[in-house]
Formats: sequence, structure tokens, C-alpha cells
Amino acid sequence: MNKDEFLEKLHQNSRPVVVDFWAEWCMPCRAMEPVLKRVQQTYQDKVDLWRINTDEESELSHALGIMGIPTLIAYKNGEQIVRHTGGQSDAGIQNIFEAALSGVKLVNPGIRPVDRTIRLIIGLVLIAFAFQPGFSWVWAVFGAVILFSAVYDRCPIWKAITSRMKHS
Repeated sequence: MNKDEFLEKLHQNSRPVVVDFWAEWCMPCRAMEPVLKRVQQTYQDKVDLWRINTDEESELSHALGIMGIPTLIAYKNGEQIVRHTGGQSDAGIQNIFEAALSGVKLVNPGIRPVDRTIRLIIGLVLIAFAFQPGFSWVWAVFGAVILFSAVYDRCPIWKAITSRMKHS
């Protein structure tokens, strides 16, 4: 199936759809499968669940910008409402189905302030450690990466790059 066929099928479907992009070898995908099936039964006549194996549909996965699995995407009236990559809890999966049904986009809350502070402290400590006698580039780079992980969601350059990647 290519992207055009997928979108046509999506627009022809009368109900909201949650699409699970998975692979047989993916352990988080396999761990989420029973929860997905249980939640699907709860929303049986309200929301459809489509499971797409990324190994078999690599062209479609690439066209839709699937960068990691498991990825769950909720659609309503052909419009993407939610996209989550990575393993999801029971409540997270339930929220995705609920968002598909209601059509209300879920907002990513971002990094919690306590997590941001911890990352900043660890990053600064590692960079300070790099400046001990015999400067270490490894510690400096590692510290810089952790520092960036604390502020990436506020970086305009990062936002510009990732928004271009999403729209390409």
C-alpha cells in the first residue's frame, strides 16, 4: 500500500482510526498488543484499529514519516489528531483512542520542570568534569548532549529543523 492508497482508505472510513505501526521483532510493540486489543474491544463500534507491519509496508511507513516503532497515530475525518512513538501505558493507549473519538488533539506537556532541572545539573557537572586536568572531549560532548536534552523543546533552531522534517 502506498501513501495515496492509505489516505484514500482513511478518508473512505466513516469512523475514527487508530493506526499501530509495529514489527514482529519489536518487543514494545508485542508488549502493547494485548492492551491494544483490549482497548479496541471497548471502542469496537466507535474507533477502528489498523495494524501496519512496518517491515511489510516500509514504503508507506517512510512516506508517513514513521521514524520509530511502535508508533500510534489517531485520525478523525482523515486528519491526524495524535501521534505517539514508543511504548504506551494502558492509560496512554486509552487516551489515544479517546482523542480519536473526540477529535480533540492531545497536547504534549513537554519536559517537567524537575526533569529539566536534573538534566541541566547533570549536564553542567559532566562539562565541569571534562575541564579537569587532561581535558576530555567525551565528557564535554556527553554533558552538552544532556544539557541540550533539557532545553531542546525551547530551541528555535531545533523547532525549525524538526518541523521541516515532519513536512517533507
